[in-house]
Amino acid sequence: MSFRLMNSIDELPAHLERQYVFPLTFCELLYCSTYRHMNKVAALLTRYPITGLGSIVPGKIHMRTTIRNEVRRELAADFTPLGEDYIAYEFPIRGGEFINSIVVAPALLGELGMDFDGDTGSLNLAYTDDSIGEVDAFLRSRRAYIGPDGRPLKSCAVSTVNLVLHNMTGDA
Repeated sequence: MSFRLMNSIDELPAHLERQYVFPLTFCELLYCSTYRHMNKVAALLTRYPITGLGSIVPGKIHMRTTIRNEVRRELAADFTPLGEDYIAYEFPIRGGEFINSIVVAPALLGELGMDFDGDTGSLNLAYTDDSIGEVDAFLRSRRAYIGPDGRPLKSCAVSTVNLVLHNMTGDA
């Protein structure tokens, strides 16, 4: 599967079928505009209300716009595939269920103290090379994963995940 943004249907070569050309949705525009850069930026996830130092967690993001997605290659002006850097691994599925929120990784729930009883989150992106470098260096350090007391900061063994698994499986 592939994609190419065009200004007009007249750009489509005669040997290609018009039935596969659609107007661009906002979801597709958002994804097409950012897919090559989004996994490179740094992010600061803040949990509100703030409960302490663990309420702000630096990290990286994984952007998805629809719950299900497909892999597509971006095409050049001559409708040939661009290089390996132009593969959209999370291309939105037209008409698919849309994600309109931050989805927090389960391993961060405990560190952030989130339990979904009214907690909210804010995700701020850092674009500068210095900011991205600082977050990357932090994520390569021990203190990103091990607390001052020697215990892991990140774990999926949190009450919210345990409750979901219990309700899905019936196990205690």
